[in-house]
Amino acid sequence: MISEHENPVLEKLLSACGSALRRFSRFPELSSALAEMDLKQDLHVLAIGKDAGRMCATALEVLKERVTDGCVLTKYGHYRCVDDRIRHLEAGHPLPDQNSLQHSRLIVDWMVGLDPEAELLVLLSGGGSSLFELPRDSIDLDGLISQNRLLLQAGFGIAAVNASRAGFSRLKAGGALGFFSGRKVRVYALSDVEGDDPSIIASGPFTPEVPDSRVEYRIIGNNLSFRALLAEELRRHGWETFVDQRFLTGGPD
Repeated sequence: MISEHENPVLEKLLSACGSALRRFSRFPELSSALAEMDLKQDLHVLAIGKDAGRMCATALEVLKERVTDGCVLTKYGHYRCVDDRIRHLEAGHPLPDQNSLQHSRLIVDWMVGLDPEAELLVLLSGGGSSLFELPRDSIDLDGLISQNRLLLQAGFGIAAVNASRAGFSRLKAGGALGFFSGRKVRVYALSDVEGDDPSIIASGPFTPEVPDSRVEYRIIGNNLSFRALLAEELRRHGWETFVDQRFLTGGPD
């Protein structure tokens, strides 16, 4: 059997994939967007999802001392953004757990306590649906886990799954906005859904059902933008490439 180190084609392919992943994980579009922001005051940062730690680290690298404080809520064992201003929290994925509820309550209490003139920077990525959750009073943790398990096992697309999740959540479908009384919310999202629909990414906690002038939303990376980076790396190794514009998926979040 030929190992990857004895196969120059495979070695180049793995090198191109690794380079594309490293470039994508530095979130160049997020860096550019943050650098262009016209800030009136310091920001509070909330990052939610499986890439929350890396996204928060990118924000701190660009914004530096303009970040007052923040919270990261991510999956167990994922990248940790190490900074004294940031509280690092971990919870269950793909099913919510007790920490999902406990840490989400902590985040909600933090948002409620922010100044009315506060500006909130929200960084969203896949996985946020199970991580960030406060169920309605009619459902307890066991019921929440059972409902999520049934939805994930039913084989529905992520749009249908997240729409159902919103029915028993106080945070999804724009619900989280109700706990923030500040003057501005800037949401920068890493999309893992077809069409980059803000209401589907992480179940849209800061996407209101009716327009809200406080909210600014921007996609900073998606399925296609990664493949574009991969194509660049493959061309650098001498391959001709074609980027399929169709959305590619492995299933629900």
